Amino acid sequence: MNDDTTEPRGFDEALRPEPSVAPVRPDPAELGPRIRWAGIIWGLVFAAIAAIVLWIVLDPARIELVADWWATLTPAGLWLTVLLVLGGLLLIAGLSGLARRGDRGAP
Repeated sequence: MNDDTTEPRGFDEALRPEPSVAPVRPDPAELGPRIRWAGIIWGLVFAAIAAIVLWIVLDPARIELVADWWATLTPAGLWLTVLLVLGGLLLIAGLSGLARRGDRGAP
């Protein structure tokens, strides 16, 4: 009995699966803890604000000076103060973004 099912056939190389690729091991620098730059920068800002407020409230003369400034503030001065504060907040957010980008090593 000699039919086609008993004859040996060669293996078709096109059907062979490609060898698996080993996963890339991360650099030791990537394995370390991440630095939370935004937390550091915002923490420093809040600490500076707290120090300024504490410096003001420790002396009654400074409290009176701030109260006089607040009482004589014009609407234009208030808008200017609001714009300066918003600009400062944007500056702080930008600095924390730059610090994070520099930490990641991005160009």
